[in-house]
Amino acid sequence: MNLDYSPILDESGKPAGVMAIVIETTDRMRADAALRHSEEQLRLATEYADVGLWDIDLVNDIVYWPPRVNVMFGLAAGTRRSR
Repeated sequence: MNLDYSPILDESGKPAGVMAIVIETTDRMRADAALRHSEEQLRLATEYADVGLWDIDLVNDIVYWPPRVNVMFGLAAGTRRSR
């Protein structure tokens, strides 16, 4: 659970109560764990199958290209790629 507390003050600035916001996070935590597991499976599969993946952000014109893909194409691991 995610809990957030804030004081409620009266006209004179004295505490008159507390506002509590409680958010149940079980589904979010399960989704985060499933995502981490899936990402790990993808990482292991690409590593052991010697497969390279990259992603292109067409809106911002950015290529996300991991260093191991550079090596697969005979480039130095730190070489920056542009689209």
